[in-house]
Amino acid sequence: MNELSLLAAKNLGDIIRDAICLEPSEKALVIYDTEAPLTQIILDGYRSVLPEAEFLDFASVTPEQIMERIGLCKS
Repeated sequence: MNELSLLAAKNLGDIIRDAICLEPSEKALVIYDTEAPLTQIILDGYRSVLPEAEFLDFASVTPEQIMERIGLCKS
């Protein structure tokens, strides 16, 4: 991981732990896109702090699939 990805991971970890109160072992869904250059840095950070999360590339799934996955997280 590069320096920016490490910084993103630290900050995202703080936010997820302190503001959202989500433990790394809890179920999480991260929906991301690949159009913005900053996305890869943020995505690396999320992958680091939420290793058990499900990751969906917004461009590779349908809106219906996204809504289905969100619904599964609620149960």
